[in-house]
Amino acid sequence: MHMYPRHPVLDAIADFSDELRTLEAESTELRRLSPAVVKKFREIGVMRIIQPARYGGFEADPRVFNEAMYAISRASSSAGWVTGVVGVHSWNIGLFDDATQREVLGEDPDTWISSSYGPAGKAERVPGGHVLTGRWSFSSGSDYCDWVFVGGLVADAAGGPPEYRHFLLPRSDYEIVDVWHASGLIGTGSNDIVVTEQFVPERRSLNVADTLERKVPGREVNTGPLFNTPWFGVLLNSVVVPLVGMASSALDEALTVHRDKVAANPMALPGDLTLARLAEASGEIDIARDLLLRNLGELYETAAAGGEPTLAQRLRGKRDHMIAVGMAVRAVDKAYQSGGPRSIKNTALLQQLWRDVHAGEHHAMNLPDGAFPIYGRYLVEGDAALPHILGAY
Repeated sequence: MHMYPRHPVLDAIADFSDELRTLEAESTELRRLSPAVVKKFREIGVMRIIQPARYGGFEADPRVFNEAMYAISRASSSAGWVTGVVGVHSWNIGLFDDATQREVLGEDPDTWISSSYGPAGKAERVPGGHVLTGRWSFSSGSDYCDWVFVGGLVADAAGGPPEYRHFLLPRSDYEIVDVWHASGLIGTGSNDIVVTEQFVPERRSLNVADTLERKVPGREVNTGPLFNTPWFGVLLNSVVVPLVGMASSALDEALTVHRDKVAANPMALPGDLTLARLAEASGEIDIARDLLLRNLGELYETAAAGGEPTLAQRLRGKRDHMIAVGMAVRAVDKAYQSGGPRSIKNTALLQQLWRDVHAGEHHAMNLPDGAFPIYGRYLVEGDAALPHILGAY
């Protein structure tokens, strides 16, 4: 395929981008996506890009989803972030058994699912499933979702380590608590989810370790390469590609300031340090975008060829994920530095984009604490490091 994929949904996003850009202000005011954005996304099928074709999805090459996140985030931080962290769940549901896929998507293929995957819940094993209780934060887009994925720990009756599982619950089984007052990504509606002693049938939860190793029931019915692509290989992109798109938009804003000045006065070209910052930001954005596409493409093509992802591929994917986060943050910092004094105004788009990227940087999967030491150990020890890093990716 071309370096940058093509797809009818991407064409529709491009046609909608100008209107989407104007709707960002409404999303920010509402602290959740504008209803007009949600309506248009449902018409376009944005959240169905990597959804099983058996249930109304496009089941597209996942690189199409990357590019959708990038393009939407260039027009609207809020919509781009929600696209990533809600749209990826249309792929995750394809890992569950067919009865669960049918329960969620059978009547309405455009059913949206939010999440908070961290193990903030406690579950007790009971006949036929689990009883789950907990409170989770940062469930972006939850106001428009009818289901939620949450993480929880199941105590071991023999006193061993707890089992980490992802649970899927319908809207009737949880409460959304409006707590979202943030400095960045203001329009994402990333509210809390509360579950109190709800029974979750066995088929509506997956062991996380099994999920990471692709030992999931959904592969029995979703046999294409998309659902044989590693979980982290797909999921990680959902919280970094939007940041790259936002940084790209910030760079455009900074460039517009200087282009307008030069158009009015050719002698107003900025100094060499500013020009260098703009060049570096441009390079960081391009490299981050291409790096993420390359790694995801390698994993998808390996799955399409019937192969198994190598440990090196999986570790490199997480390493490069963190590198891309850093590049997006540095690029938006340089754009903000170069955007002139009016960028400090609360109404300045460049300031909003700076705050959005830095807010997204704080997502748990965007923190570099574990990834770099693990990859460094792999570089030094090679396969001897395997026992210490298995299960991490």
